[in-house]
Amino acid sequence: MLQSGYIAFAIVQIHGDSAEEVSARMGVAARIALENDAVTDALVSGLVIISRGTLPAAGGVEETQPFTFLLLKILSELKEDVRIIHGGEIAHFGKLGNEARFAYSFIAPSFEKALSQLAGTDFGKIVEVT
Repeated sequence: MLQSGYIAFAIVQIHGDSAEEVSARMGVAARIALENDAVTDALVSGLVIISRGTLPAAGGVEETQPFTFLLLKILSELKEDVRIIHGGEIAHFGKLGNEARFAYSFIAPSFEKALSQLAGTDFGKIVEVT
């Protein structure tokens, strides 16, 4: 059964001149997410999906930095090679899928809208989904 509660999420798109470069930069974004009590929900084809709120913070304490803090850290490291769209809302999370394939992740009402806004976001920018 899915749970519901407030989550913050981000879609991070990485640019690079080679697959190896994109992969390495995706790793940078995932590392920063982990260091800031966020979950990397997916790494696929230059996209890094990050969320916070689906799992308790490390050590059972509330996160000390706002979610946008980690997004700014990603931008400061990857600069013009990343574009980020993010949002936060009441969403559903937990085990998604079935016995053929499942993942612990989330369903956010504005995620589809965020995906559609990503293509119009310039690299080197962070935008909140509207």
